Amino acid sequence: MHAVSGSQEIRGLGFFGRLELNHVTAGIEAIAMAPLNISNALLMTNGILNIGSHRLTLNENAPITIPSGQSFGPARMVRTAGGIGDGGIRKHFGTAEAPGVFTFPLGVGAKFTPAIASLSSFPSGHHITVYNVNSHHPTIIPAADSDPNRVLQYFWGVETDI
Repeated sequence: MHAVSGSQEIRGLGFFGRLELNHVTAGIEAIAMAPLNISNALLMTNGILNIGSHRLTLNENAPITIPSGQSFGPARMVRTAGGIGDGGIRKHFGTAEAPGVFTFPLGVGAKFTPAIASLSSFPSGHHITVYNVNSHHPTIIPAADSDPNRVLQYFWGVETDI
């Protein structure tokens, strides 16, 4: 996707071999209107992929790549809605990825809060899902005499099938 200005919507069934975000203006979003499945690569040249509450699934041959010398950040990330029921990013792993490191470049609003999985070994054919939640953890129950804002107001959920 190449855009000069304005956000773009990604519609349809959401199955892509290779998807590239390359927005000329920093901070422009491509908004997913349904879950996305990438089988080859997600290239984040410039811009934000807003998946909202949907899930972004990357198969075992699909890395998330950025240009050499660049980094993920508030202008180059996968933005979610930040809800506890969001789909987040699911990465399927094969033998090629282990050992290694995989960055889940998540954020909500202007917050860029990546999660990094460092794998020494991981059974082929399994996955890790990471989602970010923009509120305090639901198990936190502030005491009647305490300040409810004195707890972390953000957390990550991590799920796996092993």
